Amino acid sequence: MTPTSKIVAFREQAASIKGDMPWVSICQQSLVWEKFFDRVVKVPLSGLAPVVCVDLDLTSLLAPQKSREVLDRLRAHAGEIDKMANVAPDTFARTLDEIWRNAEPALLPGYTSTSIQAYGVYCTAQLQARTGHVIDPDHVSRCEEFITNKVHSWLRDGYWDRDLADDLPATGFSQWAGRVAEAGARVVFLSNRDPATREASLASIRRMLGEAVEPFAFFGPGGSMYDASSKATAITLLEQGIRAGVHYGKAENGRVEYLEVAPGTPSYTVVAIIDDRAENRRRVIEASTVSAARLEEKGIGAVMDIASAAEGFCPEMDVVGMPMVISSFAFKEGT
Repeated sequence: MTPTSKIVAFREQAASIKGDMPWVSICQQSLVWEKFFDRVVKVPLSGLAPVVCVDLDLTSLLAPQKSREVLDRLRAHAGEIDKMANVAPDTFARTLDEIWRNAEPALLPGYTSTSIQAYGVYCTAQLQARTGHVIDPDHVSRCEEFITNKVHSWLRDGYWDRDLADDLPATGFSQWAGRVAEAGARVVFLSNRDPATREASLASIRRMLGEAVEPFAFFGPGGSMYDASSKATAITLLEQGIRAGVHYGKAENGRVEYLEVAPGTPSYTVVAIIDDRAENRRRVIEASTVSAARLEEKGIGAVMDIASAAEGFCPEMDVVGMPMVISSFAFKEGT
């Protein structure tokens, strides 16, 4: 899906959302994790070396809190937006109040160019939906552009120019990672964050896992065009056999290569991919041909495709109706 089509889909979605949240309940989520842990336990018992691949951004970014900071700052410009939209004074400020009451800022992502545009789209769509006031298309474009431009620098500061090591683990993550380790598997973090954030990101990972655990992670070269391919390349290396540790990628002739890769043992078997983006999950599963064959031969099942509808990450349309969806890493004991 192109950035433009994502924005169109988000505009349609944003216009209809009034308090209905797509998050998965802890009970539903626990059923997903029950199936997941059942699968993870079986793999080492079959003589394979299992890894669980997870999008790093889902594990620690405090997106809802940062979204709130951004919209609080946007409130200072509410009068300008009212004039642009040709609505009564204080209309936009009241719209923000209603959004907060329904906890909807959790829908807003905040660290890619498409996500930044989503703020303008969402706020303008909600202004119309909640007031019943149809804004002229030219005014809609102006409002969206105005909000997007304001939000851009705030989000950059809120996500990347602060120390990412200040972020706390996502709900339940540390306990979840501990249980994965107890089952005999490794958590592999997949990321394509800007290279400038690598050290801060590693500090965040170490705090989540504990200093005694050496992180196993792949950092792509950065840039949205390499989001999926950097993760797919990491899967190929895992299946070939690579030393556990931190690996850094670079873009070379439109492809991703990881630097100074040292072959190692064992050859890992990918049990699951957990990511909020359908394209990322698709490319990872397509790359996991060796893992899929191993799991099938052992009668364990396919590589698990686990989608995320986590707060702070605008859920993609493919999440609706998927059997394996989580909103956090929390699970009920006993599952």
